[in-house]
Amino acid sequence: MYYPLPQVANDSDETMTASHFAPPDFAPEKVILFQHEMLARTPFIRDILEVVPGMGMIVNRQRQVVAINQRLVQTLHVEDPRQVLGRRIGDLAACVHESEGPSGCGTSSACRFCGIVRGLLECMESRESRDTQALVAVNNGYETLELEAVLSPIQVEGTEFVVVSLKDVSNENRRRHLERVFFHDLLNTASGISGLAHLITDTGFVPDDSEENLNQMLAELSDQLIEEIQHQKTLLAAESGDLVVSNAFFMSGALLKSVLQVLVSHPSAAEKSLVFSSDLEDLGLESDVHLVRRILVNMILNALEATPKGGLVRVGCRAEG
Repeated sequence: MYYPLPQVANDSDETMTASHFAPPDFAPEKVILFQHEMLARTPFIRDILEVVPGMGMIVNRQRQVVAINQRLVQTLHVEDPRQVLGRRIGDLAACVHESEGPSGCGTSSACRFCGIVRGLLECMESRESRDTQALVAVNNGYETLELEAVLSPIQVEGTEFVVVSLKDVSNENRRRHLERVFFHDLLNTASGISGLAHLITDTGFVPDDSEENLNQMLAELSDQLIEEIQHQKTLLAAESGDLVVSNAFFMSGALLKSVLQVLVSHPSAAEKSLVFSSDLEDLGLESDVHLVRRILVNMILNALEATPKGGLVRVGCRAEG
């Protein structure tokens, strides 16, 4: 089985079409098959592909795949590696820009910003290895893959190729970002608790009319600290596939009230008003209350962070549909 390539008008070595960036030419089927067979009979090629730390492939000067490793076969769920011969990386990754280019991957206007395409061109030109990254928009642009690529030029029987090692670092980068946000929020809350504690210990005196307010603020900040730690645990469980959803019945009004009580003292709410909507409906819901609470907290925090000082954030709930 062989992936169909553009038809060759004559028996020349390459098929030339149009491009907004990288060279558009495709090697014809007979050349792709010849290169694939040449690599297959070269002893060290299989060893190189299988020791590649990730999804590995070899592409020719037209950026077309002529060999892949077993890990990429498994990732693509193909029965025969020859099914991917002649295709380009953007095609294999289902990049949304692949169909925009007049000649596929590498030929759209957006491709000039792709780290992998640029890296391949530089690697072929300089004949030196390149480490690069690329954000690949997939699923009609609703998802983004963050790929790391190591590109190494090789020569076999006088023909130049590039060994490509791809690693999907989307989850790794997302976890790193979430950890930064978590520790930032954790430090903010802990600093608030520390500030109140020092206010009491440094002055040694708390007026009677302030004691109740200080105690309430300490309780709210402590609850917020626990909430943020629990949120991180939930995220880690979701990332690892260990999250257990526990559905239960609860009232929307009570949940919103508890969320606002915690967030009203959050640093993001400083000098801003956080109130209930006048048309709030108290609805009975069945879901995982902890997950719903976490979603509400994030939504309200986003609204607070986008609101200028002196602004108002109104929170409500109503049935639709």
